[in-house]
Formats: sequence, C-alpha cells, structure tokens
Amino acid sequence: MTVKITKPEINVREKISELDYSRVPYHKMPAGSVIRVKHHVIDPGTASTTSTALIETGLTVTLTPMSSSNKFLLLASMHEIYIDQSAKAIGLVLARDGSRLNDADGATLGYTASAGANYFNVNLQAFDEPGTTSAVTYSVMVKSRYGSTVRWNGDNTPSFLTVLEIAG
Repeated sequence: MTVKITKPEINVREKISELDYSRVPYHKMPAGSVIRVKHHVIDPGTASTTSTALIETGLTVTLTPMSSSNKFLLLASMHEIYIDQSAKAIGLVLARDGSRLNDADGATLGYTASAGANYFNVNLQAFDEPGTTSAVTYSVMVKSRYGSTVRWNGDNTPSFLTVLEIAG
C-alpha cells in the first residue's frame, strides 16, 4: 500500500509581507522595553496652597498595568514654582494612590532665605514597581513647609507628568 502525502505550497515572500513589523504584542516585548507612555499636562494657570499637608497639584495619570511584573518610570516637570515670603519652603513629591514614592516627608525642594518673590522650576523622577494589575494613579503632590503661600504653574508655563510602563 502506498500513501501519498501532499502539502500546500507556501509562498514565503507573501507570508513575510503579511507580517506587521510596526506592531509587536506587548507580551512579547523583552524586559526593559517601554510598552506604554501616558502624558498629562496642566494648562497654564497659577494654583496655590498654604497647606502643610501634601495635596494634589492636578497632575495625575491613571492606568492599569498590563502585567504585575511591569515597572513604571515617572517624570514630572513643575514650572513657575513661586514662594512669596522669605524663610519659607515648598515640598513636592511623586505619589502612587496618594502614597509618596520618592521621599519620606515631602522634601524641601525650594527654599528662600531672602525677602521677595522667588521663582524656580522643579523636575522629579521616580521608579515604581506596583506589583499589581489593578488600576494605579500616579500624581504630583505639593505642600507648604511652613504654612506660607506657595504657587505653581504660573506665567503661561504648563507643568506635566509622564509615566512610562516598562516590561518586567
């Protein structure tokens, strides 16, 4: 008895042209690959507080991690920080779901010892490993170190928060 086996012809060039090289599924990306970026900008318009407890600045990004092993790189730039009294300070932190990521008590990132207004810009970075696939909210929080008025996001200069999700 003779068995004859046939197989369909495959046109290799045609199959290669069908591949979508511009889109690799995120679950096939190697560890360390940036798989998603979310960016939030606060439009210019001065905000202020006298609170000595951390409060939200309005810069927030909420996302659901694609894998519990993924990590997040946070980059924030706060513009036109303003302290209007001498011997006063402002504290800024990056937070996940309201809990500080990058320091213990809202570091003094701006301090003035001289009389009059003091303006400056602050850049913040943090690396986080939330270990979950539940939604997380990242934010920039601010406080006045001594109860004086502190302002941010003034003079037509937007501030922003960018979150990069990195394959774990």
